[in-house]
Amino acid sequence: MFTKMTKSKHTFKIITFSLTLLILLGLITSIIASESSVADDNNEEDDVKDFEELLALDEEEEAAEDSQVKSAEAEVLTKAQRIVPELNMENYKRVVFEGNEFVLVLGYAPWCFRSAELMPRFAEAANVLNKMGNPIVLAKIDAERHPKAASVLGISGFPTLLLFVNGSSQAYTGGFSTEEMVLWARKKTGMPVIRLNSVPEAEDFLSKNRMFIIGLFEKFEV
Repeated sequence: MFTKMTKSKHTFKIITFSLTLLILLGLITSIIASESSVADDNNEEDDVKDFEELLALDEEEEAAEDSQVKSAEAEVLTKAQRIVPELNMENYKRVVFEGNEFVLVLGYAPWCFRSAELMPRFAEAANVLNKMGNPIVLAKIDAERHPKAASVLGISGFPTLLLFVNGSSQAYTGGFSTEEMVLWARKKTGMPVIRLNSVPEAEDFLSKNRMFIIGLFEKFEV
C-alpha cells in the first residue's frame, strides 16, 4: 500500500514538472516570437523611413536641377530681351526710319495673351540673328502706351509684325516660332554664307539651327 502511494506521488510530481516545463517553454516561445515580431516591425519601420528619406533626397535633387534649368533659361531670355529695343515717341523715327536698313517691329499690348506668347520667341530670334551678325534690328512697341507712334508705324492689332526696309513697311508673312522668324528675316535681308571650320562646329550649329543645309567643299571661296 505504501509503495503504491509513493509511486503515485512520484508520478504526480513528474506530470506536474512536465506540465510546468511545457508551460514555461510555451511562455518563452511566446516571448521570443513577440520580440521577433517587434524587431520585424521595427525593421520594417526603419526600412520605410530609409525609403522615405531616399525619396525626399531624390525630390530635393530634382527640384534643385529644375531650379537651375529655369534660372538658366530665364537668364538667356533676359539677355535676349535686352537686345530688343523698346520703341516710343522719342526714338521710333530714329530706329525705324533713319538708323537702320532692316527693322522688324512687333506691336503688342500688355493685356494680349498672344503678344505674351510671342514675345519670348521674338526675343530669342533677335538673339540668334544678333549672334549670326545679321543686320536686321528687332524692335517692339507697346501700342497702348504709345498709340501715336504705333499708328504712324501702321500697327492696329495685336500682335502685329511689320518689316521696315529703308523706312518702307511690308507685312510679315513668316511663321511664329523662333526658327521660322529667323529664317524669314534672313531671307528678307539676304542670307549670307556662314563658314564652319570643323565637324564639331557644324554639329553645334545644326543643333541650334535646324532649318539650314550644310555643304562640304574642298575649296571654299566667298
